[in-house]
Order: sequence, then C-alpha cells, then structure tokens
Amino acid sequence: MEGHIFEGRGMRAVTLPFEKIRVLPQETRRGEGFLPRRMAPVVAAAEEMLGREIPAITKELWELFFTTGERQRFDDAYIERRTMLLTLTLAESFEGQGRFLCKLCEVLGAILDEPTWILAAHLEANSDYRAAEGLPPRLAPGRAHGLDIMAGATGACVAVTYYYLGDVIRGADAGLYDKMGAAFRVRIIDPFLLSHAHWTGPEGRRVNNWCPWIVTNTLFVAAVAEPDDGKRREVVKRAMHLLDHFIAGYPADGGCDEGASYWGAAGAAYYDALELLLHISGGKLHIFDDPKVRAIGDYLPGCHIKETRFVNFADCPPRLAPDATMLYHYSTLTHSERLAAFAGAVAKYEEASVAYSFPYRVLLRLYSEMPADVGYTPERNSYFPYLKVLVSRRGDYLLASKGGHNGESHNHNDVGNFLFCYRGEPVLIDTGCGVYSKITFSERRYELYYMNSSYHNLLDFDGIQQRQGAAFASRDEVYDGDGGWSLELAGAYPGEAGIRSYRRAVSLDDTGATVRDTFSLEREELVTFHFMCAAKPEPVGEGRIALPLGRVLTFDPRLEYVLDAFPVSDTRLERAWSTDTFYRLCFRVRAAAGDFTFRIE
Repeated sequence: MEGHIFEGRGMRAVTLPFEKIRVLPQETRRGEGFLPRRMAPVVAAAEEMLGREIPAITKELWELFFTTGERQRFDDAYIERRTMLLTLTLAESFEGQGRFLCKLCEVLGAILDEPTWILAAHLEANSDYRAAEGLPPRLAPGRAHGLDIMAGATGACVAVTYYYLGDVIRGADAGLYDKMGAAFRVRIIDPFLLSHAHWTGPEGRRVNNWCPWIVTNTLFVAAVAEPDDGKRREVVKRAMHLLDHFIAGYPADGGCDEGASYWGAAGAAYYDALELLLHISGGKLHIFDDPKVRAIGDYLPGCHIKETRFVNFADCPPRLAPDATMLYHYSTLTHSERLAAFAGAVAKYEEASVAYSFPYRVLLRLYSEMPADVGYTPERNSYFPYLKVLVSRRGDYLLASKGGHNGESHNHNDVGNFLFCYRGEPVLIDTGCGVYSKITFSERRYELYYMNSSYHNLLDFDGIQQRQGAAFASRDEVYDGDGGWSLELAGAYPGEAGIRSYRRAVSLDDTGATVRDTFSLEREELVTFHFMCAAKPEPVGEGRIALPLGRVLTFDPRLEYVLDAFPVSDTRLERAWSTDTFYRLCFRVRAAAGDFTFRIE
C-alpha cells in the first residue's frame, strides 16, 4: 500500500530466537555496562526513595476524575510509582548490593496488584470496563484487559525489572516473579494483539502518538520478557502493520502536527520501535534509509529556538529537555549529519532524571556517552510544506508561523498563528496548553480559552472566531523561499464571519518581522487583531507599543488599541511562563475591507 514502508518493501515479520535477541549490550543485563557518570543521579534519587512512602491509589482518587474531571492527583500517584520502580531497579542493577531490593519489591508488588494499568482518564475509551460498574475497577479473572499509553509504559518498566533483576527477585520472592511473567501476557501482549481501540486506527482512521508509543513499549516487553517465539512473531507482525499505518499518515516533510514535545512520543517513538525491530530481527527489518524516516528525525532541529526552547504550537509547552542520546542514535542510523550535530549541541540540556514513559530510551542513555558538540548551525529557514509551518531565523530574531487545519492532533484553533522571539526568548507568544483534565480531550475542549483563536495571534470578525475541524483550513500558501510566506485564512472561519478573503503575509529580515493582514468582507464588521504576551506591554507613542525584551510593535494609528490583562488561571501555564497574568493586545477597526501592517523590531 502506498506510504506503507514495511508492506511496500514486502517485508515479513521475523524474530531471532529469544535467547539470541540483544536489544541492549550483553554486559548490561546486570547493569555492569552503565556509565558511572550517568548513574550517579539515578543512585542518588533511589537513595531518597528508600525513605519515601509508596503513593496510594485510593478509591477516592479513582472516583475523582469521573466525578469532577480532575485527573492530576491520580496521575501524579500513578507516575510516581512507576518512576520509583524504574529508578530503584536501575540503581540495584548498577550496584548489585541488595540495598534497594526490598523497597523495589514493595513498589513492584503494589503495581502488580493494581486492578488495571490504564489511567483513570483513559479507562473507558481503552477497555470494556465502565465506571458505572464501580471504582476502582475490579476485573474478574478472564476478563480482557485494555491497553493505553500508560499501561504500555508500565509494562516496559516492569520488563526492565524482569530483565535486569528477574533471577534475583525469583530467589527472594518466587510468587512476585511469577506475577510479573503473567502480567506481561495478560496486560500487554494479548491486549496489543487484540485491541481495536482508537490508537490502532480502526477503519483506516489516522493515528497519533499513541500508536508508536504503545508499539515501542510492547516491542520492548516482547523482546526481553516473552520467551515464546511464535507469540513474539505475532507482536512483530502487528507492530509492523501499526507502524505502517502511522507513517502513512505522516507528511513527507517529517513535520509533526502534535508539536515538538509530542514529537518525543510520536516521531521519536517511531524511531525507538524501528530500532527495536532491527534488534529483534537480527538486522533484517531495516528501513532507516527511507527518506521519510530521515525527515522525521530532522524535524526537531527545524523547530528549535534556543537551549530548551522550541516552537510550541498546539499543546506543546514552550520548553522541553531534548533526549540528545536518542537523537544521536537516530542520526547514526539515518546518516543525518544535521541531526548528529544538533544532538551534540543540545546534549548539555538532556535531563538526568529517569522518565518512566520510555524505559528503553532511558537504558540507551545510561550506557551511551554524551554526544559530542561538533558545532551546529541552525538553518536560515526551516520550511515544512506539508505540515504548513515556517520557522525563519535572522541574527537575533526568530519568526515561526503556521497554516494547516483545525483538525490536527492536539489541535488548537490557530491557523495563521505566529510567534516571535528575540535572542531565543519569546516576545509574542503561543501560550500552549494548561493542566490536562476531563475537559481537555472531550467535546468541551474549546471551552478552554487557550484553545481558541482569540487567544492566539489572530483576528476575530464581529467576535466570530475560527472553528475546529479539518475543514477549517488555510489554502493558497505561497512561500517566497527566504523567510516569508502568505496564506489565505478565510477558510479557517465559519461562513457567518462573512469573509470573502483574509490573507496574512509574514516575513522576517535582519531587523525584525512584518505581519500584513488584508481582508475583504461581505459587510462592515468590527475586526479585532490579537497579539499575546507573557509580560506587560506599554504604549510609547502614537502607533507604537513597547513589548517584552525591549522590542517595539509599530501599528497603523487608525486602529484602536486596548490592552486585555487576564489571569492565567492554570498552574501548568504559570510555571511555563513564570507569570500569573497574560496580556492580550487588541487592535480594533470597523470596516468592510482593510490592509494593515504590523512591524516588530
């Protein structure tokens, strides 16, 4: 099938015998190969965990999401358990002295006793269990388990314990060891093979990061904890099918519509899965020479601003710690000099903490030397014609803008939005997404202000905003080849907005950015231009506004200017932007047609 790489090459599922699979260097089975410098913060974290109580996942926490929509307390307790298990396992594997073993077994036992590994927020969409049956869920013997991204990650965490310390645990508590083995099949392998949930792409539906995320962690479980070669071959076969489905929906330019942070669970997870298939098959399942696979890896450098700052459209936060080790491994298999240089440049920002969501990636880091900084020069322009994103860099300035449609994964209604940075720091911003709750991924998503076009750097027409859905999209994108483009945005708004044409042109030069909005309407309307800041702007004369970082916005004095200061009202956004107040610059004019230019210097 077109776009399906494994299938397109006629590849079939193949797996080495269990005892010959080497997904990691042989010497690391007991942790001897872990680098002491890499392990020092892991051991320190494990020592602190020895005196920490295992967080309880109570009936009240289970009920909280279903009664109030709040999910953070459940998620925090759930995540802490997995982080403790992985951290204690790695520390004990490295030291081999037994001082972490007792606590590790306590945490492992608590996780194995959980009725399901699916998050409360994901339960009903990813299993046949319903909250009305009672909480916490009680799965009767023989009842099928579902599978979500967190259950898959949990399986991989437990598989790390099984791989490194299985013999030790069997000697200390044979029952606990047996429960691990049973859990892999019942909670991970069988649900992976049988599930038809949304992440599998039923009826050809496009899938998002859930697909490669679950595939990667399931492949790791199958590689290190599934001794049945036939069952593992079934997993490999389904993994190839699902990964082909994922890549078929990915644009040829490698662009991730879920943003730079979710690329870590989308494109990067796809890479993890491909590397695991490479090891499981003894090198026979190798597709790293495919142009799209390489393009996916090269996406992240294209969205980089500076240090830990990345272009953050949609749900993406403004900062993330790139996994430089994974990026470097990716570069060696795709022979991307650009990605290798980028990995070296951002290696100093790689987090030392253990992230439970991709255990395989953590293991790679622990035995890999830090990528060398060989000198990295960002591209002058990073243009993704299929994703419809342009990132331009000129000296101290960066301008990122987007087209596309409002039916993207983790979508915000933001077609035509842009952000502007000076010396790597945001001046005009995209706020990103707040704390996840029941509303975030429901039909009420667009009740949240930061999901709507009025709270992006966009226009309203008589108060009418953009609408959600893939039908609401940009068109006629014209790229000038050197830092600027224009887009027709009328199609991103509903018909009642009365827009005949609304064209936005953005460009960047050595002294700043220009944004030009030209519109023609069916009637005279109140047109409002919005620009978002995380620090207070101040008027400094007619047609001039002082922006953060000493920048100045120049605008047409025919426009009425009003500053809207409003509370952030979200702890995640407050942390991301170090403020409890956002500022929205509003410029208004009543007209049936207009041509207005804004200059930021």
